[in-house]
Amino acid sequence: RSTLFPYLAVSLNNLGMDLIRTGQPEEALAAIREAVEIRRPLVAANPDAFEPGLALSLGGLGNYLSALGRREEALAATGEAAELYRRLAGRNPGAFEPHLAALLDNLASDLSETGQWEEALALTRESVELYRRLAEGNPAAFEPDLADALSNLGGRMAILGQWEETLTAIEETVGLFNRLASGNPAEFEPHLVTALGNLGQAMSELGRQEEALAATEEGVRLCRRLVAGNPAAFEPTLATALNPLGRAMSDLGRREEALAATREAVDLFRRLAAAHPAAFEMNLAASLDNLGSCMSDLRLWEEALAATKEAVDLFRRLAAVNPTAFESHLAGALRGFARARAAARLELPQALAAVQESVEIYHRLAQLLSLPFTNEIREANGTLADVLEKLDRPQEATATRLQMPGGDPPTAD
Repeated sequence: RSTLFPYLAVSLNNLGMDLIRTGQPEEALAAIREAVEIRRPLVAANPDAFEPGLALSLGGLGNYLSALGRREEALAATGEAAELYRRLAGRNPGAFEPHLAALLDNLASDLSETGQWEEALALTRESVELYRRLAEGNPAAFEPDLADALSNLGGRMAILGQWEETLTAIEETVGLFNRLASGNPAEFEPHLVTALGNLGQAMSELGRQEEALAATEEGVRLCRRLVAGNPAAFEPTLATALNPLGRAMSDLGRREEALAATREAVDLFRRLAAAHPAAFEMNLAASLDNLGSCMSDLRLWEEALAATKEAVDLFRRLAAVNPTAFESHLAGALRGFARARAAARLELPQALAAVQESVEIYHRLAQLLSLPFTNEIREANGTLADVLEKLDRPQEATATRLQMPGGDPPTAD
């Protein structure tokens, strides 16, 4: 009977994948756990024969745990799988380096979800270099993986505020997806849309506003064509692309156009979140925060106050379930809530409480996650000073401004 255990483990692995595809994650987790437990004694008896199977099952276990939000357990499983693949790749690079590169990126994602940003960035860099070497030998097989890994690298550097390096990674991502989409538009044009949005964000952060607008407009034009052919598949991509377009237009003073783009994003995400809240409520909340800013710019005060309140309510609910993932977003939404009320000179006590909470969250996260949040804290303190001035508390406002990096910045209008 013991000779059948390897086949049983393979069957359990396959069963887990089938259960995931049919929306049964808990049952999939049970199947993959059993596969892991079957394979451990097999590895103890014959490592050379059975370590690859154990690494595969552990990687699957990590993915399923991560999908269920059990991040610490996912880290343990994926980390063990990565160590096995390191050892296997050392003996047989051609067979196992692709598995190692994929596992490192998965492990980096789990580390990011638990706030271990520097460690996540280091593993993502390693994954990129592995994929780069693999793509040099076999571009057709590995350039898509390289492009995805570069996109993840750019996103993780952006979290750390490394915008010049982010731009370099995203520019390479766009170049790769452009080339891939020319050969296979159906598969790679959606990735190109996302990369163009990321490119626009990086350029905007670096003050290159005209280039940011050009990149985001190109992404939205491409995405509208995709939506025309398959709305159900590509409306989420379009909604995501409209947000950076709205920000880019706003940065250039094109406020009516910014409002139209952002309102369209909100409408799309509202419909998507009604059907799939877990997948799209975060996007809806972020879009509402952007919408509030656009409405404030146009002095549409009542609509701005309503949008920013809804954004805060959504992010507060999300942060209650997953603080690591959503508290920084909540802090940003609280600042938007306060900024809209300061601009309108309405609900100022509520604005003060919100921005004080925003500052407190950023300071706490900076200590907890070893991230500086320098720009976020400076902007939140600037909003705090604005609110204090509107409340006729000029001395406190001046003291707040003097504590900000760079000394005594000018008062906002």
